[in-house]
Amino acid sequence: MKKILIRSIALCLALIAAVPFFTSCSNPPELDSVKDEFVALIEKSVEVNNIFFGEGLPTYVRVEGDGNLIYLAEHDAYYAFITDGERVILKYKIGDEAWKYAVKTTEAMNMEAIHTDSEGNFYYPIEFDESQYNYYYDTESPTNYDYVRTDCPYQSLEQIMALAESVYTQSYLKGENYTEGDMGYGGVYAAMFDGIALGTEISYARYRIDDSIDGFYLLKSNEFEPFFEEHKTYDYDTMKIVKPSRANLINVEITAYGRYIDYENFAVINGEHTVTLTFVKEGGEWRLDTPTY
Repeated sequence: MKKILIRSIALCLALIAAVPFFTSCSNPPELDSVKDEFVALIEKSVEVNNIFFGEGLPTYVRVEGDGNLIYLAEHDAYYAFITDGERVILKYKIGDEAWKYAVKTTEAMNMEAIHTDSEGNFYYPIEFDESQYNYYYDTESPTNYDYVRTDCPYQSLEQIMALAESVYTQSYLKGENYTEGDMGYGGVYAAMFDGIALGTEISYARYRIDDSIDGFYLLKSNEFEPFFEEHKTYDYDTMKIVKPSRANLINVEITAYGRYIDYENFAVINGEHTVTLTFVKEGGEWRLDTPTY
């Protein structure tokens, strides 16, 4: 009996000693230990917010007249003509090859011409930087979407997603009811990649792939109205952890500057205000669970 009593006392003492350990697991960490990560996420969120809700990815401007992109089915080739000062540049690609360029001339050169037109003009290979020129649309191009510039670092929905998911939580991007491994679309992704129907009103997806030419181009809606023109800025010295917070979910109160909604007066105001940002730990890393724009 004495041995049983001693063991019981020892077990109770062990459990009492363990209580602070288990309790501390639910407590949020000190701000100093996570502040740098939180600041980095807020700073990185600016690019994500601009892509989704701000100006969006850069696109080629539509122009009228010459320069329309033409598809030649016989050779599986696309081509267009670009005016560069007094020069005429032939832009072309065959199949999955990269775009190439040739300059138009009336005189034959001691090399093989890429093309000879019906007027007897020759087109010879040339190095050409098209980044300063507009992309030219043809009659088959969608009217409510513009082509994302090919010098933009994001050329697919997957690349945009990879950036977004390095900043925001899965539930914020895909919706609360997403399943693990699901590509989407719910949450923010629904509006960005699917579009939304509200009664008779339809909001088209902001980004989609142009499958008319084998999914080669990323498109951005030219009907989407940006949510903001200037992104909010934050005073990181005012950052403090507030309740409710725990080990894997932290609410941070911080002073922000920029556009906000005054719900008491139902007015949109630009100025100083206090916001609460939520950070959630996913897969061992912190992610934002609230927008920062």
